[in-house]
Amino acid sequence: MLKILLITPEKLMLNQGFRNMLRKVHGEIGVRFVIDEAHCILEYNHYRPEWGKLGCLKEFFPSTSILLLTATCSQDDAEVIRQNLNINSVNFNVIRSSCFSRPEIEYIVKKKSTRERNLVEIAKIVNEISDGQCIIYCSSPGICNEILPLLQDKLKGTAIGTYHGGLESFERDQVMLQWKSRLLKVMIATNAFGLGVNSPNIRTVVHYTFPSSISNFIQESGRAGRDGNPAQSILFYSRNDIKTVYTIITGGRESDFDNNESTSLERTQYLNKGQRKIFEMVTYCESIYECRAQQLAAYHSWQSDSKIPRCTKCDCCINYFKDLPKSENIKNDVIHLLKVIIAVTEFLGMRNQLTLPIDIIHVFAKANNNNIKEKQLSSLPIYKQDYNKTLRRFEDISRLLDNLIIKNLVKVRIDLKKVNTSTSSTQLSGKVIIEGITENAIEIAQNRCWSFLLK
Repeated sequence: MLKILLITPEKLMLNQGFRNMLRKVHGEIGVRFVIDEAHCILEYNHYRPEWGKLGCLKEFFPSTSILLLTATCSQDDAEVIRQNLNINSVNFNVIRSSCFSRPEIEYIVKKKSTRERNLVEIAKIVNEISDGQCIIYCSSPGICNEILPLLQDKLKGTAIGTYHGGLESFERDQVMLQWKSRLLKVMIATNAFGLGVNSPNIRTVVHYTFPSSISNFIQESGRAGRDGNPAQSILFYSRNDIKTVYTIITGGRESDFDNNESTSLERTQYLNKGQRKIFEMVTYCESIYECRAQQLAAYHSWQSDSKIPRCTKCDCCINYFKDLPKSENIKNDVIHLLKVIIAVTEFLGMRNQLTLPIDIIHVFAKANNNNIKEKQLSSLPIYKQDYNKTLRRFEDISRLLDNLIIKNLVKVRIDLKKVNTSTSSTQLSGKVIIEGITENAIEIAQNRCWSFLLK
């Protein structure tokens, strides 16, 4: 008799005969369940719905113990998972580390340039690894296949493999064996190369495009340095990748926020959640002085957790100790920005025009440029208002706007539309649309503390 049986959620939920066999075994000697990577109950349930149906375990085996294992789970996530699995709160016990910290990892974000320059930079990163392996995460199988020959050309003599869902099962098994045998130095992969990968000597994890959530980023970057030795997480960032990432979330479809009756409430909630997670990643990437290690630790922190110290080595900490910025109270700027959003969205809405983030930023900054003139935004009373703002740079105002979005004070949507190209293929164009502020946003903002690190 087998003591341990490894199965997928699909095997359990879709195979009645298999469940009947488990019931028979349970009646004879009992069974217990372990759900590894339990965060997948939340992360995967849209495109692998059986993950979200594991609550049936308590229906099929009501007295059976369930052990949940995950390295990335917030207090709120744990409660949602408990409810999803229909586990009584009295019988739900949590054992966890008191601190989420990976001090061996140096977190770096680099601005994306041209593809050629990006690949030259990545080749340089790989060449600096004297002993160890490197993972390069891409957003799709197509990007993996696109950059593989280009990197092979720049890294002659370096063993490079690729791993993604577009490969046949035997191909994935083969390349995985090569990786585990350390025959490959570099793996170009999608996030399909993740769960279950536990190589101790990964020195660098590169993200060619930012992941769809902070949780995914923590999982993927956390594959570096598992032997406790120094390692790096290097993310190449461009705001243009918002469209790329959101297209993956929508499944390559146009966004469904236009009062389409066929759009289910579940999908709308899924897309809204996906948008918020994208802007959480954007906020992380565009940070200037906030320690990256602290940001990641705070994301999955629980109420009883203490704040970890600055890592002192990420690019943001280097900026912090170089510039010695001061913490400024920007509550008045927050309130003023919310009022600008109201004024601009109402003004452009009456003209049947969409409000872009740059419109909000330009009015707040009282810019005098072509965008202001073409949309006649200088006619707004709030534009003419004599207001002594703390934030003056477009970059800082943009960061504050993103912060208000993830705090659910500003309504936003990422608009994807089909565009016919000259090659007769259909592509998606994307833009971020500001729709207004949420209910009671100004009152909520007034009751919060707002500090901003400024040089």
